[in-house]
Amino acid sequence: MPDWATILVATFGILSIGASSPCTPAACGPIRHIVIIVKENRSFDNIFGQFPGADGTKYALVGNRRILMPDTPDSLSFDIAHGGPQAIAAVSDERMNQFYLESHAIQDGVDAADSQFRGKDNVLPHK
Repeated sequence: MPDWATILVATFGILSIGASSPCTPAACGPIRHIVIIVKENRSFDNIFGQFPGADGTKYALVGNRRILMPDTPDSLSFDIAHGGPQAIAAVSDERMNQFYLESHAIQDGVDAADSQFRGKDNVLPHK
């Protein structure tokens, strides 16, 4: 079993875990907590696009149209295709506008590939 504290130190350069003295913004900077969120196969804008202070977007390109991203379902009936060839096709020569064409991107009428969390997890209705 891996030693996660050692991995975090090696990966993120964390020098100490825990506080032996009070940390003030002047001494430690404005960051008070580090939270690691693990959601497989998600983009920054999918999770943080509308988070206050984040440099994200609430719009996606679907072909040549700019759309407001719908709510992201937390679970899907089928996994959206996300292998190497599918990613290359979706990125579409840096246009980033072909994700809706991926296999299972549209589920129950929702474009799950071009969607976004909005403060709550939404679940697609199962038939």
